[in-house]
Amino acid sequence: MTKLLAIILLCCSLPIFTACGEYDQLPAFTRAALVGFSVRAPVASAASLDQESSLVLRRLWVGPEPDFWASTPSPDGRYVSDVDWITGDLAVIDLLTGELLRVTNKGTWDERVEWAEMSAFSPDGSQLAYVYWNQDLWGYELRVIDVDGSNERVLIPHREGLEWISVDDWSRDSGILVTLYSQTDEEESVEYGKMALVSAETGEIEVLKGVDWFDPWNARLSPDGRFIAYEVKPPGQDDRDIHILATDGSLDELIVGGPTNDEMMDWTPDGSGILYYSDRALTKGVWRLPLRDGLPTGDADLIRADVWRAVPIGFAGESLYYGVHLESPQVSTASIDVAAGRMLTRPIPVEEPSGSQTGAGEWSPDGRYLSYLRRIPGGSRPSALVIRSIEGGDTREFELKLRQVRSAFWAPDSRSLLLLAREETDADMGLFRLELESGRLSTVIEPTGAFPLNPVFPSVDRRSFFYATWSPEDQATQIVALDAESLEPTVIGQTPLRAFRLSPSPDGRMLAFALADLATGTNRLAVLPTVGGSIREIEITRSARFDHLDIHVDWTPDGRFLLVIGYNKTHDATGLFRVPVEGGEPVLITELPVDQNTRFLRLSPDGRRIAFTAGNGRGEIWAMENIPGTGDGLRAERP
Repeated sequence: MTKLLAIILLCCSLPIFTACGEYDQLPAFTRAALVGFSVRAPVASAASLDQESSLVLRRLWVGPEPDFWASTPSPDGRYVSDVDWITGDLAVIDLLTGELLRVTNKGTWDERVEWAEMSAFSPDGSQLAYVYWNQDLWGYELRVIDVDGSNERVLIPHREGLEWISVDDWSRDSGILVTLYSQTDEEESVEYGKMALVSAETGEIEVLKGVDWFDPWNARLSPDGRFIAYEVKPPGQDDRDIHILATDGSLDELIVGGPTNDEMMDWTPDGSGILYYSDRALTKGVWRLPLRDGLPTGDADLIRADVWRAVPIGFAGESLYYGVHLESPQVSTASIDVAAGRMLTRPIPVEEPSGSQTGAGEWSPDGRYLSYLRRIPGGSRPSALVIRSIEGGDTREFELKLRQVRSAFWAPDSRSLLLLAREETDADMGLFRLELESGRLSTVIEPTGAFPLNPVFPSVDRRSFFYATWSPEDQATQIVALDAESLEPTVIGQTPLRAFRLSPSPDGRMLAFALADLATGTNRLAVLPTVGGSIREIEITRSARFDHLDIHVDWTPDGRFLLVIGYNKTHDATGLFRVPVEGGEPVLITELPVDQNTRFLRLSPDGRRIAFTAGNGRGEIWAMENIPGTGDGLRAERP
């Protein structure tokens, strides 16, 4: 990754905006095409076209790796909060200079394996509330910090069973935060979701309602603090709807729904309605629904059509900010000669970088196919499972009727895939089988809480699963084997270092993985028998250590070598290395661009082709102005 760059382009009264960031005048939609499908049956009024012609779109910033889902704008519109993934620090993008400015200073990844996530500016712009993964506690907590990096404090510390927490909005008096969090009840082995208000001063929590732990997104508090509008995905559907909840519990209703995808953007600054992003008019566009006392008072208006791939960021003054993804990481493949230690062809992405994000390619055991999950950029839900033939010309896509798919790997017969996933109504992970010929999805292991939150890696015969879990109490990592039939976990190894990226050998007898030595900021390679025993570190040339925390490992088909993506001091290069399992000098096969974040390494069963995920996100930040519900009259009223 490289330091973020930005280009400031000031534009006025621009034509309709397209997905690639260019401007083209598109044909106007007829009124007949602008028919809505919401619960209240809003239709695009005659005023819609007039509103659209008066709106102004301005591109404010373009650069790499935006984290739009974790961002909000400052009230004055100059900054957008973000995460600096070079270190994991909370940061802000200065839209005037294009710089990424760190708010926290946790140190390098070698020093601390922890990071910031979602964040929100306070209404006066002086503070940021943000979610933080704490290495020592091995869990999430909610923090507040002044924008200049001073006065940091933990508002909600991590506690046992707290799986995740978000920060979605502030009240206008800066006293209350809107959060969503998931909590596991250890006695019942059930995970609960909660929507809550949190005191920004004391951290006191007021639970408003129980929710699906993974679902409610973009919860926005009305300017008067009486209502929260948020989006959810109904069970059994892919599209999202918008609900409204009164903070005093007197109202909880669906206000925008139907056979369309509707995403909450924000309340209008005057509180007279909400803006949402929808595909309900044969286009992707921004709609406004008028509300009074939390309920619709009329039909929704389409205020801007043809706004593609938008991610809501929120209002800054009277301007609605949103992000647009331009490029995303992709699976790439290439031919390789491992024995000779060289790449034979240049890596080629399986899809266009301007499309959806792809990742974690998996070769079928017979070597004929490559599978991967395609995701919406910045989203966690895959839009499709894609199967590509190595011979070319045969690509199949399967729509997944599952709420969350963590990973997909092939069954030994190459005729089906096993999906580690959540169903619509379950909080726990289960194992599902997708038959490629029929497309039939069946349950292999019921969602009973057997699978941990940690990444899980299957054995070669798929009869067991391996994972590494860190115990803060013991200050040790345990390597665990989970039997697929009995669902009994067995500890097969233990180390005081952090272990990750478990990779079973082709014969199924050994596990290879990386060990992170946080004291020295280096990584080590190790192997462990799958039946249990002592962990053996692989001895390599002392000066040829690996210095990247996120090492990715795979085996050659003969089991004699490991392929490793990492940084090597001898070669002073980030690259793909061949490392003897019995120890020795690493061989640099090819250098890799430092800024491409190469990961998820997979070698084909015959050892002739390699797949990995590479690339970074790239996007734009836009402002929409002259929106109904904003105007000069608000300036005197805004605190």
